[in-house]
Amino acid sequence: MDPAASQSTDHSDGGKFRFGRDKRFLLPRWIRCFSWLFVLYLAFLPLSFVLGLFGVPVGLGIQDLEHVGSPFAPKALLIESIFLVSGIAGFGLLWGKRWAIDAGLLSGLLHLAMTGLYVEPSEGPARFQTPDRILEALPLVALELWFLVVLWKIRKHWRATPEGVYVDPRD
Repeated sequence: MDPAASQSTDHSDGGKFRFGRDKRFLLPRWIRCFSWLFVLYLAFLPLSFVLGLFGVPVGLGIQDLEHVGSPFAPKALLIESIFLVSGIAGFGLLWGKRWAIDAGLLSGLLHLAMTGLYVEPSEGPARFQTPDRILEALPLVALELWFLVVLWKIRKHWRATPEGVYVDPRD
């Protein structure tokens, strides 16, 4: 059988299944863009450890957490672990992995928790956000909540769809 024939657009099943597109197209474009960004962060993560082995200070930052210095410091390891979780989730979402929705939800919850609680592990006890900082973070909180809502809405379709087949959630 010709492989191109299996990818045809003849919808004898009433149009519910669309061959030739996969479940990654369930994701909005903005989630795919952020996923690419986190995959790039993940790709550069080993470089920070190599630079740290040679004593080169590394600057890391995400949301309100920032660190300049050794990538092996507790604060740097916290930032790197957030990049790791987000990068793995981004990779899974971009390549249509079955576990990607769960990883994305975990990453979104982690980012949401970071927005509400600012932790300085290397500088004493945790400091909670002040009310004015929380108001400044409202757009970010809205984006993170929207990310979680979108992933939650498509999770059933994502898990039920085999790779290479796109099921339109509107059907």
